[in-house]
Amino acid sequence: MKVLFYVDYPLAWARGGHAVQISRTARFLKELGASIEWLRHESDAPQDAEIVHYWGRPPSDIHWKLAAKRGMKLVISSMNPVGSARSRFAWFVRGNVRKLLPAVLGEGLSQQLGIGIYEAADAVITLSQRERDYHVTALGARPEKCFVVPNGVDEIFLAKDVEPVPFDGLLCVGYVSRVKRQVDIARAARAAGIKVRFVGGVQYDGDPYAEEFRKEVDGSSVQWLGEIADRRQLASLYKGARGTILASSYEAQPVCLLESLAVGTPVLAPDLPGIRSFFGDAIEYAPPADRPGFRRRLEEFHAKCCAGLKQSFKVQTWRSVAEQVLRIYKMCLGTGHDQALSRV
Repeated sequence: MKVLFYVDYPLAWARGGHAVQISRTARFLKELGASIEWLRHESDAPQDAEIVHYWGRPPSDIHWKLAAKRGMKLVISSMNPVGSARSRFAWFVRGNVRKLLPAVLGEGLSQQLGIGIYEAADAVITLSQRERDYHVTALGARPEKCFVVPNGVDEIFLAKDVEPVPFDGLLCVGYVSRVKRQVDIARAARAAGIKVRFVGGVQYDGDPYAEEFRKEVDGSSVQWLGEIADRRQLASLYKGARGTILASSYEAQPVCLLESLAVGTPVLAPDLPGIRSFFGDAIEYAPPADRPGFRRRLEEFHAKCCAGLKQSFKVQTWRSVAEQVLRIYKMCLGTGHDQALSRV
């Protein structure tokens, strides 16, 4: 089986959970026997495959229709944390507006906007049930072709032989960016007398937010270790911390939360609809990091962690993710069974 991967932005320009999801899925699909190539636009040599897998929405109807003419099946892995965070009534309104747009805008503009993409897809893969419901209700994905495949973790995070690096404080993992709100976390933690250790690089040199964050780092109460590529080392940091904190203003399904839970370290997450609908009552939640109540919630969470807070949540590996994606590919090609796949 040959599959073309298409990503509409350079992964190195926006490193993080989405890039990890794509690279790990590709790696394990290859191990499972699939041939994975990246769709190129600059070559005159045609790239043929059985499936084209879009990571994010295809750029236009024309794009995927050209693939369909070459006999390829269309698979979309879609994340819409902003859209799915809206109310279900807003989904309903958007869904009805979407149905009216082709008559208003005309066929040409509708194709450029990709209005019919999700309805035409042979499979749409989402990270959670809430995102699946959003794609069906608001974007027109066919329920029988819309599947849920949550993110995974590297196997090292589930290993029993990982030695913890003791740290009497909280850990925050993620590239330094305004969305992740590391500055707010650092200030709240310092005000509360709680140590916090940050792991993550910067998105690009000279980022003003990274420079602002750097000023909050004192090497003692606020530590910044930079980017850590060694997954065993990262697992040790998770395992040795009192707890893990994330305070992003929007997220789809943070890999750092899954990694922390996999090693047995409790997490405090932003109270976003997508995160709460997926993790439920298994984890702790906090208000936005720029709200007055955030510091108090941070103190409460830290106190619970010091008292031995335990959280339990089933986490899968990236290999398991790839196995589920491969079953969806086979279903699209008519070589596998689609029973029970709608809740993969």
